[in-house]
Amino acid sequence: MSDNPDQSTALRGVVVVEVAGGVAGAYCAKLFADMGASVMRVAPPDGDPLASYRTQPDEPSTAGLYGAYLNAGKRDVAPELVTRANVVIYGEAADRSVPLPTPTNATLDVSWFGSDGPYADWTGCDLIVQALAGLLHPLGPVEGP
Repeated sequence: MSDNPDQSTALRGVVVVEVAGGVAGAYCAKLFADMGASVMRVAPPDGDPLASYRTQPDEPSTAGLYGAYLNAGKRDVAPELVTRANVVIYGEAADRSVPLPTPTNATLDVSWFGSDGPYADWTGCDLIVQALAGLLHPLGPVEGP
Protein backbone atom coordinates (compact mmCIF):
# COMPACT_ATOMS: atom_id res chain seq x y z
CA MET A 1 0.00 0.00 0.00
CA SER A 2 1.37 3.41 -1.03
CA ASP A 3 1.38 6.53 1.14
CA ASN A 4 0.88 8.69 -1.98
CA PRO A 5 -2.61 10.02 -2.71
CA ASP A 6 -4.32 8.94 -5.90
CA GLN A 7 -2.97 11.21 -8.66
CA SER A 8 -6.42 11.76 -10.13
CA THR A 9 -7.62 13.40 -6.89
CA ALA A 10 -4.48 15.13 -5.61
CA LEU A 11 -5.74 18.61 -6.60
CA ARG A 12 -9.44 18.07 -5.81
CA GLY A 13 -10.95 21.39 -4.73
CA VAL A 14 -8.46 23.52 -6.69
CA VAL A 15 -10.14 25.78 -9.26
CA VAL A 16 -8.08 26.50 -12.38
CA VAL A 17 -9.07 28.89 -15.15
CA GLU A 18 -7.39 28.46 -18.52
CA VAL A 19 -7.56 31.37 -20.92
CA ALA A 20 -7.17 29.30 -24.07
CA GLY A 21 -4.62 30.11 -26.68
CA GLY A 22 -2.06 27.58 -27.73
CA VAL A 23 -0.87 24.06 -27.09
CA ALA A 24 1.45 24.75 -24.13
CA GLY A 25 -1.22 26.54 -22.08
CA ALA A 26 -3.80 23.88 -22.94
CA TYR A 27 -1.40 21.10 -21.93
CA CYS A 28 -0.53 22.86 -18.67
CA ALA A 29 -4.23 23.08 -17.78
CA LYS A 30 -4.72 19.44 -18.83
CA LEU A 31 -2.11 18.39 -16.27
CA PHE A 32 -4.13 20.19 -13.56
CA ALA A 33 -7.34 18.48 -14.75
CA ASP A 34 -5.61 15.08 -14.78
CA MET A 35 -4.64 15.66 -11.14
CA GLY A 36 -8.26 16.32 -10.13
CA ALA A 37 -8.50 20.13 -10.29
CA SER A 38 -11.68 21.70 -11.58
CA VAL A 39 -10.56 23.36 -14.81
CA MET A 40 -12.67 26.00 -16.53
CA ARG A 41 -11.62 27.05 -20.00
CA VAL A 42 -12.32 30.48 -21.46
CA ALA A 43 -12.14 29.90 -25.21
CA PRO A 44 -11.11 32.58 -27.69
CA PRO A 45 -14.10 34.60 -28.98
CA ASP A 46 -13.41 33.58 -32.59
CA GLY A 47 -13.18 29.89 -31.70
CA ASP A 48 -10.41 27.56 -30.67
CA PRO A 49 -7.95 26.71 -33.47
CA LEU A 50 -7.22 23.39 -31.73
CA ALA A 51 -10.82 22.33 -32.39
CA SER A 52 -10.05 21.92 -36.09
CA TYR A 53 -6.29 21.30 -35.93
CA ARG A 54 -5.24 18.23 -37.93
CA THR A 55 -2.37 16.15 -36.59
CA GLN A 56 -1.93 14.94 -40.17
CA PRO A 57 -2.71 17.87 -42.51
CA ASP A 58 -3.82 15.65 -45.42
CA GLU A 59 -6.08 13.48 -43.25
CA PRO A 60 -9.45 15.12 -42.42
CA SER A 61 -10.28 12.41 -39.88
CA THR A 62 -7.59 13.78 -37.53
CA ALA A 63 -9.30 17.19 -37.27
CA GLY A 64 -10.00 18.07 -33.66
CA LEU A 65 -8.40 15.00 -32.08
CA TYR A 66 -5.50 16.96 -30.57
CA GLY A 67 -7.87 19.59 -29.20
CA ALA A 68 -10.15 16.93 -27.74
CA TYR A 69 -7.17 15.33 -25.98
CA LEU A 70 -5.86 18.63 -24.60
CA ASN A 71 -9.30 19.75 -23.42
CA ALA A 72 -10.44 16.49 -21.81
CA GLY A 73 -11.72 17.08 -18.30
CA LYS A 74 -12.25 20.81 -18.76
CA ARG A 75 -15.45 22.86 -18.90
CA ASP A 76 -15.84 25.69 -21.42
CA VAL A 77 -17.22 28.81 -19.76
CA ALA A 78 -17.78 32.48 -20.58
CA PRO A 79 -15.44 34.86 -18.70
CA GLU A 80 -18.35 36.41 -16.78
CA LEU A 81 -19.17 32.99 -15.26
CA VAL A 82 -15.77 32.73 -13.56
CA THR A 83 -16.34 33.83 -9.97
CA ARG A 84 -13.21 32.46 -8.30
CA ALA A 85 -9.91 30.89 -9.23
CA ASN A 86 -6.98 29.43 -7.35
CA VAL A 87 -4.84 29.40 -10.48
CA VAL A 88 -5.15 31.25 -13.81
CA ILE A 89 -3.27 29.93 -16.85
CA TYR A 90 -2.79 32.16 -19.88
CA GLY A 91 -1.85 30.17 -22.99
CA GLU A 92 0.88 31.45 -25.27
CA ALA A 93 -1.63 33.06 -27.67
CA ALA A 94 -4.30 33.96 -25.07
CA ASP A 95 -6.21 37.21 -24.89
CA ARG A 96 -4.76 38.64 -21.68
CA SER A 97 -7.41 41.35 -21.48
CA VAL A 98 -10.13 38.87 -20.47
CA PRO A 99 -11.60 40.10 -17.15
CA LEU A 100 -11.12 37.42 -14.49
CA PRO A 101 -11.01 37.36 -10.70
CA THR A 102 -7.57 37.62 -9.11
CA PRO A 103 -6.30 34.10 -8.46
CA THR A 104 -5.63 33.21 -4.84
CA ASN A 105 -2.52 31.11 -5.52
CA ALA A 106 -0.83 31.72 -8.87
CA THR A 107 -0.97 33.09 -12.39
CA LEU A 108 0.86 31.08 -15.04
CA ASP A 109 1.60 33.09 -18.15
CA VAL A 110 2.92 30.77 -20.85
CA SER A 111 4.86 32.50 -23.60
CA TRP A 112 7.70 31.72 -25.96
CA PHE A 113 9.91 34.68 -25.07
CA GLY A 114 8.36 36.49 -22.09
CA SER A 115 6.38 39.71 -21.94
CA ASP A 116 9.30 42.12 -22.30
CA GLY A 117 12.74 42.15 -23.84
CA PRO A 118 14.02 42.04 -27.42
CA TYR A 119 12.03 38.94 -28.42
CA ALA A 120 8.77 39.65 -26.56
CA ASP A 121 6.78 40.15 -29.77
CA TRP A 122 8.13 37.02 -31.43
CA THR A 123 6.00 33.94 -31.96
CA GLY A 124 8.01 30.81 -31.44
CA CYS A 125 8.00 27.14 -32.16
CA ASP A 126 10.23 24.31 -31.03
CA LEU A 127 12.58 24.67 -33.99
CA ILE A 128 13.10 28.41 -33.40
CA VAL A 129 13.80 27.92 -29.71
CA GLN A 130 16.26 25.11 -30.47
CA ALA A 131 18.05 27.28 -33.02
CA LEU A 132 18.27 30.28 -30.68
CA ALA A 133 19.60 28.03 -27.91
CA GLY A 134 22.35 26.71 -30.18
CA LEU A 135 21.05 23.14 -30.24
CA LEU A 136 20.95 23.09 -34.04
CA HIS A 137 24.61 24.11 -34.44
CA PRO A 138 25.97 20.54 -34.78
CA LEU A 139 23.23 19.52 -37.25
CA GLY A 140 23.31 19.76 -41.02
CA PRO A 141 26.07 19.86 -43.61
CA VAL A 142 29.33 21.67 -42.75
CA GLU A 143 29.06 23.87 -45.87
CA GLY A 144 25.79 25.42 -44.64
CA PRO A 145 22.04 24.93 -44.73
